Amino acid sequence: MGRVLRLPGPGPRSGVSVGWLALSAALLGGCAVYVPGQRVVTEGGVVVGSAPPPMVQETVTVQPSIGMVWIPGLWFWDGGNYRWRGGHWAHPPAGYSRWAPGAWHAAPGGHVWHAGGWRR
Repeated sequence: MGRVLRLPGPGPRSGVSVGWLALSAALLGGCAVYVPGQRVVTEGGVVVGSAPPPMVQETVTVQPSIGMVWIPGLWFWDGGNYRWRGGHWAHPPAGYSRWAPGAWHAAPGGHVWHAGGWRR
């Protein structure tokens, strides 16, 4: 991993938002930004200080048409909270047949999201 750039936490009058800091981290390329009490933005994504909530038990509906694949729901980080995005049916892109779900993994300082994607 690249360097870690430590920034002071945004004060009540600073006008600095965590979103702006995350964007700045992306522009710095190869760096990570640490905001005390918030999260770490790294080359591989966002390291969130707390674990995501337990998975939501979803009811998989009947396949709407042949060839569609169920993509399960997931907890995503919106910059301040975990939010649930429900599962859905989708047509795989040409040449792909299955969906490998993403997952949150423990990392130094919290949890990091490893995205899923289509597989052949």
